[in-house]
Amino acid sequence: MKKTIVVLLIMVCVFSNLFAIPPIEGVRPTVTQLIINADVGATNIIKVTDQEHVFSTYEALASLPDCVTSSTVINSSNYRAKSVSVGYLNYFTNQTEGLSTKVTATPLTMGLSNTENAITYTLRLDGYPVAHAAKPVEEGEQGAAAPEPEEVVLVGPNHDVFRQGSKAISVSIDYDSFETAKKGGGYSGAVTFSYIVK
Repeated sequence: MKKTIVVLLIMVCVFSNLFAIPPIEGVRPTVTQLIINADVGATNIIKVTDQEHVFSTYEALASLPDCVTSSTVINSSNYRAKSVSVGYLNYFTNQTEGLSTKVTATPLTMGLSNTENAITYTLRLDGYPVAHAAKPVEEGEQGAAAPEPEEVVLVGPNHDVFRQGSKAISVSIDYDSFETAKKGGGYSGAVTFSYIVK
């Protein structure tokens, strides 16, 4: 068996040289390379939507409007619910360091300057409280100033190359402030999401 293997190896070595393509005279064999570089920039976006959206690309999320009004109206039939769904926070990033947001919220009022009968609430992302929209403390009144908004992590560090997702936005209404609000008013408030790249 050993002799057969040795004979086969010798035959392979002889025949491989026999059928090798001889070099062309006067032409030196060379190797050339083309180096291709890529510069990948940061891709970060957050958008608020009224309804839940399924998206898998930056372009799909970017094409959605920048500002929306929730189709959910807080009224006497839902204000006592533990939380009322009002929209979705959608995000997309390629940052490996992570993506966060800071949330600020204004109380529901009948006008920007009319805070007398403001309706206060707690804003939640996926059920977790992230902001409290309270009536601002007037000059001379007792009360604590609004706390600085906390940073809410959307995508932690060391994640996959692309990361996208959605978080449900809901509100928990303060019963007392709703029940003392003036009847028939068109109350509204704003929630602002600012994203932070690490």
